[in-house]
Amino acid sequence: MVSAYLRQRTSSFPVPARPHVGKVSDRYARIAELLEPFVTQEEGMGYAAIMGDPLKQRQHVQEVLMPVRAELAGAAEDIEAVLHILRP
Repeated sequence: MVSAYLRQRTSSFPVPARPHVGKVSDRYARIAELLEPFVTQEEGMGYAAIMGDPLKQRQHVQEVLMPVRAELAGAAEDIEAVLHILRP
């Protein structure tokens, strides 16, 4: 998992970059938490359960996909901050 890898590697980054790396790790953990219920192969669960139901799909967009998008955007900002620290 990306989050665990980043946590493990945080100390290898310069001190000013570490808080940003931690934030990226937290964001990826949140993304995994949001998506986890939908990435299952169990019958009647996950994405199979919302296919063909526009109401459930819209709810999924609002409750899962939009927050995932926000976390990805935030992660991108923190990654840019790390890059600015690494390459001034």
